[in-house]
Amino acid sequence: RDLHSFPTRRSSDLDNCVEIENTFSVYFDRCNFKNGKAGVFFADKGIKHSGYSKITNCNFYYNDYCVLLDNNVSNYNGYQVADLLISNCHFHSTQKNGIYFVGIDGITIVENTAFFGSYSLKEANKNNNVYIKNCNFTIIKGNNLFESGAEAIKLINYKNTNVIGNNIAWSGQRLKTPAIYLGGTTQGNSSEFVNSNIEGNNINCPCYVGIKVDGYVTGLSVKGNQILFGGDNLYYYGDEEILLSERRSIVTRSEERRVGKECRS
Repeated sequence: RDLHSFPTRRSSDLDNCVEIENTFSVYFDRCNFKNGKAGVFFADKGIKHSGYSKITNCNFYYNDYCVLLDNNVSNYNGYQVADLLISNCHFHSTQKNGIYFVGIDGITIVENTAFFGSYSLKEANKNNNVYIKNCNFTIIKGNNLFESGAEAIKLINYKNTNVIGNNIAWSGQRLKTPAIYLGGTTQGNSSEFVNSNIEGNNINCPCYVGIKVDGYVTGLSVKGNQILFGGDNLYYYGDEEILLSERRSIVTRSEERRVGKECRS
């Protein structure tokens, strides 16, 4: 089924193709979402209002966001959606962000393929393939993520998260950013935050850094990632200079760095 927003492209006042509010057990399969502000939009209600849903085998074309939940209306920092699966979908020529979530308790993102426009177009607004803030029990596994303007995967305030076996190519074309970024948890009981992993990812030609771990982090394992740099940084068109000496596989920065059992790399 085709689900469109009108006008078809590129008005400054686009609608969402589908909006979800106070709804559970929704299943989208083999749908085409085209030309929307968001392909699938979850309402900003300030409470946990929807969940237990699946988006599978769908195609997203020329949307600003493919799947979107923000808190810019409510400023609510809790979980608004629970238990969402996004699987085997294709994101084509996304304009801003592929998957963008603020506040989700349980999300699985597996075996999707995401494309932004080519670096040669020098698009001014493209950002992340996956951006998630305030998340718990997150799995990002086996995805193919191409030509992001900023981080391919950016996670902030995460708990119990696994980023495993993703193929990432030519990330950080517009902004001086790593391919994978984890910005830490809150400084609560560290036993809540164990069993997070960045493992077995194949990162090809990041423009800046392969993996960056930033802020307060505990219970995180980083291992078995393959990171290959290109020599000429051909894909980068950002304004901020990237020196050859700054291009690293893994970077950590934290005022409270944990070692031993709590942080392994």
